[in-house]
Amino acid sequence: MLSSRKLLLGGALALASSLSQATPVFSGDTVADFNAVPGNTNSNAAGYYVWSNEAQTEWSVRWTGNDFGVTGSYNWWGNVEVGNNLDNVSPYLFEFSATERLGQLDIDWDGNDDTIRYVAQAGPHWDGFDFEIDNSDEFQVLGFNLGSTFFDFTADELGRDETAGQGIYIGQNLVTPDVLIQTNPGYTQQFEVRVPEPSTFMLFTLGLAGVVVARKKKA
Repeated sequence: MLSSRKLLLGGALALASSLSQATPVFSGDTVADFNAVPGNTNSNAAGYYVWSNEAQTEWSVRWTGNDFGVTGSYNWWGNVEVGNNLDNVSPYLFEFSATERLGQLDIDWDGNDDTIRYVAQAGPHWDGFDFEIDNSDEFQVLGFNLGSTFFDFTADELGRDETAGQGIYIGQNLVTPDVLIQTNPGYTQQFEVRVPEPSTFMLFTLGLAGVVVARKKKA
């Protein structure tokens, strides 16, 4: 017979596994080499473009309202979730209107070394940022919450645990993930990304289940 400790562990893992389904997980490839801009601004659809290096320690996020050459003015907001275990998950927020540009921002983890470092990328029709995980042996990118007034979902899509994403393109192949849609303060698409260790990933997803998307106005 299984000991009570093993039964307890099995139950905890089963619970973590079930809760991890609360937010869709993108398990595809995030790697790309687009330099500053993922393609020609006259040939890309409006939305978010997300990619990383092979080690997933350096990331780029871009957004554009240039929908195949037709420029639209939209607002963009969201956060990047970074952490290393169940009790140590932090969202790093950004929010900018169509006329604002992202400044440089350094964020310290518990007052020590920078865990994530943002560098602005702004230009005609494009805005965004690059960041690097300084303590990559300890911290990883766990997920993204990406919002925009460009997004528009039906009532049926809002009622699902997960739905096909809209206007989000990941990696070299520009793959769109399944997402969980938040409606406060607007349409924000939430998804997690695959991290190297499956057992650690389970804890990450359990911890992220209660993360609430928030907006923070940058002065």
